[in-house]
Amino acid sequence: MAFSEIITDLAQDKINSLRTKLTVELKDEEEQENLDDDGIITTEEEFEGFFIVKSILAEMISLHRIVARDTKSYFGILLDDNNRKWICRLHFNSKNKKYIGLHVEDKKEQRHPIDKIEDIYKHKEAIRSIVIRLDKNL
Repeated sequence: MAFSEIITDLAQDKINSLRTKLTVELKDEEEQENLDDDGIITTEEEFEGFFIVKSILAEMISLHRIVARDTKSYFGILLDDNNRKWICRLHFNSKNKKYIGLHVEDKKEQRHPIDKIEDIYKHKEAIRSIVIRLDKNL
């Protein structure tokens, strides 16, 4: 009888230890999720727009130089992961209208409404011109 009590106590101690460890891990995960939740949601349409811009620029520059950065108000597409070298901004967060904002000069953008994602191709020449202006080596 004493042997079975020892085994039961050891098993219960192990179960309690695992339960405590699991509880701590879950709390850590929840805290990390709360830190990661900055309110930014990257949509499939934003990714599609990003890949369209990359396809427009693929013949000009190496694709690794084109970087996406999402914010609460727009989805930015940058050259060389540099905030000062932004190519365009996709304003897809509004329920009513979507826009592409083209980088016309320092800190200024020109917005163009788009009805569907493929309309980004209509701005192909402007996008290429922006990259030429931002990269003096082209």
